Amino acid sequence: LVPGVSNLLYIAHIPPFAYLDVTPLSFMITGILVVFGVYRYRLLDLTPHGRDVLIEKMEDIVVVIDHFGRVVDINQAATSFLNIDRDQMIGHVLNEFLAPWPELIARFQEVKEAHTPIIMQRPEGVRYFDLRLNPIYTQDNTYMGRLIILRDITEIQTVQQALAESESRYRSLIDTSPDPILQISVNGEIEFYNRATVALLDLPNSSELIGRTAEEYIDESSRDETTQRTRQIREDGRQQNFEILIHAYNGHLIPVEISISLLKDAQEQPISYVCVLRDISERRHAENEIRRSAQAEHEQREISETLREIGVILNTTLDVETLLDHLLTQAARVIPYDSGNISFIRGRKVSIVRSYGYDKFNISFTDAENRFVFDIEETRNFAEMISSREPFIIPDTSQYTGWVGLEETSYIHSWLGAPIVARDAVIGFFSLDKIEKDFYKPAHAQILAYFAAQAGMALQNAWLFDETNQNLKRTIQLNQILQKIGGSLDLNALLNEVLQMSCTMLNASAGMLALYNSNLDVLEPINKVQPANGQMQWKPRINSGVSWDVYRSGEPLLMTDLNDYSPYLALITADEVASILVVPVRTAEKIIGVLCFYKLGDQDPFAPRDVPIAVTLGSEAGDAIRTVRLFEDVRRRADESENLRKASSAVTSALNLDVVLDQIISNLDKVVPFDSCSIFLNQGDELVIVANRGFKNARKLVGATFSRNNTLVRETYASRHALILT
Repeated sequence: LVPGVSNLLYIAHIPPFAYLDVTPLSFMITGILVVFGVYRYRLLDLTPHGRDVLIEKMEDIVVVIDHFGRVVDINQAATSFLNIDRDQMIGHVLNEFLAPWPELIARFQEVKEAHTPIIMQRPEGVRYFDLRLNPIYTQDNTYMGRLIILRDITEIQTVQQALAESESRYRSLIDTSPDPILQISVNGEIEFYNRATVALLDLPNSSELIGRTAEEYIDESSRDETTQRTRQIREDGRQQNFEILIHAYNGHLIPVEISISLLKDAQEQPISYVCVLRDISERRHAENEIRRSAQAEHEQREISETLREIGVILNTTLDVETLLDHLLTQAARVIPYDSGNISFIRGRKVSIVRSYGYDKFNISFTDAENRFVFDIEETRNFAEMISSREPFIIPDTSQYTGWVGLEETSYIHSWLGAPIVARDAVIGFFSLDKIEKDFYKPAHAQILAYFAAQAGMALQNAWLFDETNQNLKRTIQLNQILQKIGGSLDLNALLNEVLQMSCTMLNASAGMLALYNSNLDVLEPINKVQPANGQMQWKPRINSGVSWDVYRSGEPLLMTDLNDYSPYLALITADEVASILVVPVRTAEKIIGVLCFYKLGDQDPFAPRDVPIAVTLGSEAGDAIRTVRLFEDVRRRADESENLRKASSAVTSALNLDVVLDQIISNLDKVVPFDSCSIFLNQGDELVIVANRGFKNARKLVGATFSRNNTLVRETYASRHALILT
């Protein structure tokens, strides 16, 4: 190019080359430039051409602008994007062609270097580009312009947005999952967890678990199984489902069902575990409730079957003593206890009649019988059961103010009692003892109540059977007594035998027959039956006492609670009186006395069924006494008539006065018994003793005189009848 221009200038005579041909010199300059181009810029290589092809074929938009913003170079992708020919753009300011995007012009007008994504609105829609701005400098570092490269990343951005949306949905799904989800590294460190995990473990903040080991929150009882399961999942890759216990942040144990899956990388190497937890506390609770219900139902069936068997056993005997022997041993089949007893109510006292297990604690009821008799008023647990007829639990005897504690029973810390009801009355109690505190529960009380009801029915049946036998025996004994009464005229012997047989029939410890003495106006004891051990003394009192109450009212009196009659008991000297039964002794015309029967100590009190028998005995005794008295009166009158006849005959047959007087006194003693006797005769205004008997110095009294001016003598003379002074 240089030689050609030089030769053209010479031929055209263009100054300053009109007369100087510099063509040879220009060839030298061209040679120098070619050498420089070959060695410096590798002019003969394919690089510049290849670079042009590469730039033209690039899908990225490439634009070169100078420092004035004019387009210096642009590739095919850029012209296609802007839909403008290349020649129209070269040398023009680039901003002229970017008018549709003023925000980009304003943003990057003064920016020399940048790398950022941008959004450009196109007719076909929004397009996303990766923008690179690179400054161009000369070798002396002079700024010449900028290289603009735009790479269309719409598809990548769309994929990334879709991926981001998918990840957002996934995270939203994970976070809103009701089940806790955790990602744990193969080293056991917690990498990720959702909100349900925070709620389950009651964490103070949402980042509490990051970086901590999962083992910290697994209960020690579940760690071995968890280790074994994670080892197995790494070996075979299969998901593992099992149940463990974990600790909440506050230390509370939570049962969970865990599902563990293994995540692997592209090289199939494990990178982490995904754990899905499910709180199974409610399920566990429900399962436990079902198990408890099933267990309770099973136990109830067993208890029901046992109680049925016990009922059969208890109903096979009608002997009260044998039945009592069975009760405590059978109770141990349904209710555990260390020691126990059965007690019966006797008046206002409670006495133990059977015991079991006390020998282990060196307690003998035979040796300490009186120490184990309890007053109902002073024993609150017994009083409560009598009032409510319900079982009673003392969880801790040391905390129960009504507990009657004895040194021998200090081992008892928990107590269960139940009333025994028969004939619609509380007759006794079951008492069960345990060493442990708070042992007995309402379930035990319910079982014991049912057992006590069975025992009450069995005892009632046994007592009915025993009463039937007793009534039969009493009927036989009553007939024997009536035969005795009808076949004897010896009053003292008769009354003594009747009283003995009556006490035996009524199972009385003592008895008394008292008859009314009209002369003294008292109920006078005639016959007595003393207790086997000791003596009773009766102290008659005029017009007071239970005997007088019965005598005046004519109604029988049964006393089992003697508190209201304590003043009357002062009339009796005996051991503790448990019960009294008093009935009138009556004839067809009137009441002539009372029959009294006594039970002492811890004897069972008289029952209402004993009253009719005692009334019958009183009536029969009254008739017998009346009959014997009538017989004795008739016989006495006959004897008196005979004695009078003999006395009259003896007196009339004698002619000597002294003999007559002696006969009168001797025969008078046969008719009217006396201790001393005198006969007075009138002599003027005086009375003279002519005969006497029974006095000291009887002879000296004969001839003694007394004045007739005496009230007694005057009344006797005036009435001409016998005068009795009492």
